[in-house]
Formats: sequence, structure tokens, C-alpha cells
Amino acid sequence: MRRKRATGMLNPFIAWSEVALRTAEMMTASGQVIAQRTSRLAKHPQHYTGRDYREMTRMTHEKAAAAVESGMAMAAELASLNWQLASGGLWSALAAWNRTGRTAARPGSISSLYQPMDWTRTLLDLGAASSGLARDSARVASRGLRPIHSRATANARRLGRTPRK
Repeated sequence: MRRKRATGMLNPFIAWSEVALRTAEMMTASGQVIAQRTSRLAKHPQHYTGRDYREMTRMTHEKAAAAVESGMAMAAELASLNWQLASGGLWSALAAWNRTGRTAARPGSISSLYQPMDWTRTLLDLGAASSGLARDSARVASRGLRPIHSRATANARRLGRTPRK
């Protein structure tokens, strides 16, 4: 089930809070996995079992695969984001240019009464654009974190079930 996206000015804060929460979960799970695997590797090589060798091999492959998936997910998200930023930036710049030209064209006329409102609207639009950029960068970070988080938490669950020797 998908979560509803928050709207308004808190959206970037909420997006980055979710990234921070996921990072904390991943770090906790990683600590558990590192403790489990380190205790296995601390044994003398004469006492390694086939299970220990399989775990070391799996660890190496998982890390490489997670790094590749993370990079690909962030690259794909950035590629789609570039088009959105380019078009959104162009429209914001044109709107700001239009408002600036409109208010500067007739000084002393009735339009000069609306000049503060036009400047305020322009600043609010720029604020909304920067808020969107912060939210979008959190989305890129979240997409990159997802493969690493899923593997770390899955390993913590899997290794947590195994009995310690």
C-alpha cells in the first residue's frame, strides 16, 4: 500500500525525515549483520564450515549488487528529474521575467500599486521551486537507499534466526 504524499511547505521536511528513518533502520540492521558475520569470521579458518564460506561469498556478491542497483536507481531518478527541473526552471524564469517587465513598464500608474504583490508572488514561486527541489533530492536519496536498506534488513532477519555457536 502506497503512502499518501504530504503537501505544502513541510513536504521536504517529511521526505528527508523518511530518508533519515530508513537510514537509521538500515544502520541498525547493518550493525546486527556485521556483529553476526564478524563473529563467524573471527573463528580460526580451520573451524570454518561450508555455511561460513557461503555467507562470506554471499556478503561480497550482495554488496556489489546493492551498490550497482543503488547507482542505477539514482541515475534513473536523476534522468527523469532533469527534464522536470529544466522545464520547471524555464517556466519560473519566464514568469518572473514577465512580472518584472509588467511592473517596471508603467511606473506611477495603477500597476505600480500591484508591484509588491507581483514581487511577493515571484518570491513565493521561487520558494515553492526550491521546496520542490529539496523534496526531489530526497526522492533521489530514497531511491538510492532502497536496495541497500532492503538487503540489510533482510540479512538482519535471516541471520537473527540462525543459532549462535
